Amino acid sequence: MKILSVSDSHGDLSALVDVVERNAGQFQLLLHLGDGMEELGELCEIYPKLEYAAVRGNCDDSGQIEATNTLILKGVKIWMTHGHLFGVKRSLAYLLREAQQREAKLVFFGHTHQPYAECVEGIWFVNPGSIGGHRGSGARRTYALTEIDGGQVRDCRILEG
Repeated sequence: MKILSVSDSHGDLSALVDVVERNAGQFQLLLHLGDGMEELGELCEIYPKLEYAAVRGNCDDSGQIEATNTLILKGVKIWMTHGHLFGVKRSLAYLLREAQQREAKLVFFGHTHQPYAECVEGIWFVNPGSIGGHRGSGARRTYALTEIDGGQVRDCRILEG
């Protein structure tokens, strides 16, 4: 199963549409990691068959979306969070402890606007960076494609969008 993950679209619907179009047929699930629930709703109106999961970010008003989410796909326990509640701008230590307690094999987070994909102590941590606005001077639009199968992460790539 291939997962397309995005974060921090900050009102940039066109960036979301572009990344979905560019990767059409290459993923089965979209994960939005917060700070963009409004445009995610609009994206789902454009693509009503889009399979997705999302978590609320610190800039999202939607109280209906949880701040964390856990999925089990292809034998891989996935934990999602925006990251602001776990101090990800300072360190991944708190996020690592939480992931270990939750027995997650794959953690998706955002908030920092900095792409990151590394395996730490047997747990994959993926931050797709920022797909939308508020990226900072000269920053790139980035997202991630992650493949899971047989209870393992098979591939994880940060891509520019």
